[in-house]
Parts: sequence; structure tokens; C-alpha cells
Amino acid sequence: MPRIIISIPDKKPQPYRLPINRQLTRFGRASENDITIDCPSVSVHHAEMERVKGGFRLRDLDSTNGTKLDGERKKTIDLREGQEIMLGDVFMEFQLSEEERETLAEETPNKNSASVSETFDEGLPEIDINEKKPRPKPVLAENPENEVDSSSQPGVLASFLLTLLFFVLVIAAFVGGMEIHHRQKTAKAPGGPHSLIGEMIEHRFQAPPPPTAEPQPSKPPVPEPTH
Repeated sequence: MPRIIISIPDKKPQPYRLPINRQLTRFGRASENDITIDCPSVSVHHAEMERVKGGFRLRDLDSTNGTKLDGERKKTIDLREGQEIMLGDVFMEFQLSEEERETLAEETPNKNSASVSETFDEGLPEIDINEKKPRPKPVLAENPENEVDSSSQPGVLASFLLTLLFFVLVIAAFVGGMEIHHRQKTAKAPGGPHSLIGEMIEHRFQAPPPPTAEPQPSKPPVPEPTH
């Protein structure tokens, strides 16, 4: 069985095996692909590998970050043993066994589909793509940095509550300072120190004094007539 090794940055390489007569294998971030690659640089439907006479051919599906060979972006690549392809930022290595090389050699090979034998890496668990279970659809979309709504994250609510608590403490400290200052100022007044808050409440609910009648201007005395 040909083997595909997918190496996502900062993750353990994952090998996949597939029958040599499998006609089409799809790669991408969506769960419906044959080989799902959970990496934001890989498109939802990135590339597909086609079985051709004498080998395999990889075809890019107009992906965002492209399919590259030796740093050069390619539309189609005729795969060879040990070849490393870049799907976005993900390495894909193509490997064939000795028996598979002999099977392909019996066919009429394409010009660029020669196979060079290299020993398979050992120690990595392989996944048969015909037996693998469906994977959940990745959360990330084509433009993952715009996919996350920061307003729904718990950290935003915690930050808002901390800011609100800070303003409440500042107001409480300001009112407490004014209260202490007023008590010190009125310590020698009759009745002892007075509470600023108490005076404000008392002044707020105290009935206004009744209006006083304005004094009427006195009239000058009228002189009595003389006879």
C-alpha cells in the first residue's frame, strides 16, 4: 500500500496507507475529505491525488496557500517515491514499497512518474483511510482569524467585571476620604463630629422654612392742618 505521511507544524507526523489501485484521494481541512488535515493554512478542499497509469498525480484544487514542490507553486505534480510536497504549511511525503514499485513498473509509466525506492520509516502507527472513522468538521474556516467572536469568550466578561469593580473602589475611596475630612473639620462643632452623608440626607429631606412676610414700608406722618 502506498503511504502518505502528513506533518503538521508542532504536531507528530501522521502516516496514512491506501490501496495501490485507489483512484482518487482528497486532502483538505473539511471532514468529508479522505485525509483531513487540521491546519489553518490548508484549504477546506486543498488537493486530490489521482491514480494514473504507472503512478500517482497530485492536483491542486485552487487552494488559498497553494501546493508547492521545491518551493515552487504547482497545479499538478507527478509523485515520486520519497517526494516531499507542501500543502500550505504542511509537509506531505509520498512513499512506495518495493512491491509497489514493481507493480507500477509493469504499467506504461508516465514521463515524470518514475519511482525511486526508499525504506519505509518504522515506529509510526498507520491509518488505513478505508477504515478511518469520520472526523468532526474543523472549527477554523478559510480565514480563521476572523472566525472567532471575541465577545463570546469568558475573558471579556471577566475583564469587564474587573474594570467595574475598579471604578466602584475608586468611588468608595473618594467618598470615604470626604467623610473623614468632614468629620475632622466638624470635630469641635457643637454636637461633636458630623457625618457628611448624614448631613446630606438630612438636608435632602428637610422641609423648607415657611416664607416670611416682607416688612411694608412705613408711610410718613401726615401733618395736621393749622387754623
